[in-house]
Amino acid sequence: MNQREILDKYQAVEKSFFEDIKSIVGSNLLLYCVTGSLARNDIIIDWSDIDVLLVFEDYNEKVFSALNYALSRNKTNIKIGTTFFSFIEFISSDFYKDPKTHHTMRLICSDFLKPRIISDRIKLHEPSKHVTEWFSRVSFTEILFDLKRKLIVYDADQEKAVFKDISILIKIILFCQNGDICFGYKETFDKAKKYLSGFVFDLELPSEILNTPHLAGERRHIYINFLNWLAGYPTIHNKTRDKQSI
Repeated sequence: MNQREILDKYQAVEKSFFEDIKSIVGSNLLLYCVTGSLARNDIIIDWSDIDVLLVFEDYNEKVFSALNYALSRNKTNIKIGTTFFSFIEFISSDFYKDPKTHHTMRLICSDFLKPRIISDRIKLHEPSKHVTEWFSRVSFTEILFDLKRKLIVYDADQEKAVFKDISILIKIILFCQNGDICFGYKETFDKAKKYLSGFVFDLELPSEILNTPHLAGERRHIYINFLNWLAGYPTIHNKTRDKQSI
């Protein structure tokens, strides 16, 4: 399957998901935006997920039934990840939003992302770097603990999740240190080597990992060494001291 066929397959799955949701909730769907690798047309077969941001008028049985129906109709091996809010949540305090949503809002405001649906009632604002950084650091700890647990019972099937956790941690550090937003794994690792002191890890890209599952055990020591580097990285220790509370 060539790249055009791969992209067509993902786009067909996403379109079907959107149409299933819209057919049930109708005008109660106020915002629908594809994010992540599909929005960038940067799909990796057998690796990439479809990520979607949704905002509904409010929460009711129909909303959750619609999500369940649309997700269950996907019979492919492509995972659909949903981040969704009620209208009040989305327009209220940034407390309700995770760092991924903050970044999505920033990209919509800059016209990098084009929502399928966006109601005139939703007045998007670009979150301040301070707010996004604060929430990113909260997420950092949760992701780090998750990574450590995955490295205990580790095999080739687990490596994809380990790799994604490491990528997210690196993205958080780059954002908090330099304000950089990275797109894709190669850009993330290239910037890490350029800007993060002591980052000397040769992390293989997803295509290489998928082609060599028998080497997953050998790559584990790189991931463990990453943890040791991370434990001593100065930005993690010093950046958030004396920050104002939100």
